[in-house]
Amino acid sequence: MGREIDLMIAVLAIGSGLLMLFGKGDLFLSSSRDPGRYSQYDMKKFERPCGVVILLTGLLTLADSYIQNVTFTIVYLVVIVLLFAWLFWFYRTKCRKS
Repeated sequence: MGREIDLMIAVLAIGSGLLMLFGKGDLFLSSSRDPGRYSQYDMKKFERPCGVVILLTGLLTLADSYIQNVTFTIVYLVVIVLLFAWLFWFYRTKCRKS
């Protein structure tokens, strides 16, 4: 059961990462959900790094579903946390409108 869920997460993450990477992030980053965020942050500048991080998350999840090793799972979790920490830092510092 675990591998099937990992594969579904990986396919969805790779698909949404590719959409955001190629500039179709309006589907996920809609201005109607939070108009205040769009007034403070440049969401177009945020789409590409977010797409890369989500794509890498999908690829790492796919690799983790086939590599059944405790060491790789720990490295996988550390890399995922670092990727999202970097994405949060990028969003808060580089995407803020002047």
